[in-house]
Amino acid sequence: MKGIILAAGNGTRLRPLTNVISKVLLPVYDKPMIYYAIEKLRNVGITEIAIVISPQHEEQYKKQLEEENITFIIQNNPKGTGHAIQMTEEFSDGDSIAVVYGDNIFDDELDVSGFTSGLRLFLRVVDDPKRFGVVTLDKDDPKKITEIIEKPENPKSNLAVLGMYLYDNDVYKHLKNLKPSPRGEYEITDIHDLYAKEGKATFKIIKGFWSDAGNPDTLFEVNEWAKKKFGQ
Repeated sequence: MKGIILAAGNGTRLRPLTNVISKVLLPVYDKPMIYYAIEKLRNVGITEIAIVISPQHEEQYKKQLEEENITFIIQNNPKGTGHAIQMTEEFSDGDSIAVVYGDNIFDDELDVSGFTSGLRLFLRVVDDPKRFGVVTLDKDDPKKITEIIEKPENPKSNLAVLGMYLYDNDVYKHLKNLKPSPRGEYEITDIHDLYAKEGKATFKIIKGFWSDAGNPDTLFEVNEWAKKKFGQ
């Protein structure tokens, strides 16, 4: 399994902090945020890792991670998560992939055990499901996902899809057939819904700490968590 970290976003909710530095290079307690994602992948034995980045931050990443044996993939024209993952096909070299958003900070280990094919999502019960992709489970078979809707006005559940996914290599075939949404982006939720409708989507529930660190409040929150967990 190969590891992919998505880090090409502009971090607009964290400006002016991100005017001169990539969001996931901002510090979380005692190290840049990106290291948490790298460590989660390496903790489960994933040693080949690529990071999808924007061109304006290329030198920052290469300087920060020059000793980490990382492959960098430049997303010159960001068109959504689906587009970013599609750019990693050559790197995957036919293998399955573990995808983690660079700004997702979580306490649980990334559970890759027993994954052989299809899609594995990581879910969490949240208070504000309208902000997320939301999963509906089959009433008769609560292990079966029936539907995934991105940021629904009227969520059918409070189970949110977090920014970490496991895919078999068929994901690239599906991505090639994906059409852009009305906002011009290739929505990864459409891929997840496709896997679900094919009966190939499974999930794990995240119970420990998790935050996306994408705004000043959540960035403060993850710093507090990291200090309590790792501080002396």
